[in-house]
Amino acid sequence: MKRVTDLLTALVFISLIVFISCKKGDDGPSGPTPEEETLALLLGTWELESASESGTEREEWEGFSITISESSITASGIPNLDGASDVWSTNSTWDFGDAPSIINREDGITMNIAVTETQLTVSNLTISGSSNRISGFSGVWKFVFTKQ
Repeated sequence: MKRVTDLLTALVFISLIVFISCKKGDDGPSGPTPEEETLALLLGTWELESASESGTEREEWEGFSITISESSITASGIPNLDGASDVWSTNSTWDFGDAPSIINREDGITMNIAVTETQLTVSNLTISGSSNRISGFSGVWKFVFTKQ
């Protein structure tokens, strides 16, 4: 009988040790996803600080700004020049690419972004020359914006 009592006591202690050492189950993410963090930074109106195409500063974009919502980008101040709307259309939808540092626009343009609370850099926005694109605006674009 003493053996059974000792065995039961040992089992109770082992069970308590196992129970105490177990961690709570993972109930899901403990914070926002990288996409949610990037989206929170992106939302709002951004005014142009600088624009360049293939390393050359482009001044015709002065007064340009974009407003980013959860699913669209609205642009204003697009230069009134043939082909400028190929670089930025007045309104387009967007989503994240393979990473929160990549945005895909509905027109097939993919661009890299780097965003902080006060600055947005859009780079590698590539416009290729074709029958539908104006050659003066073809190239690899970079835009730097300041949040308003």
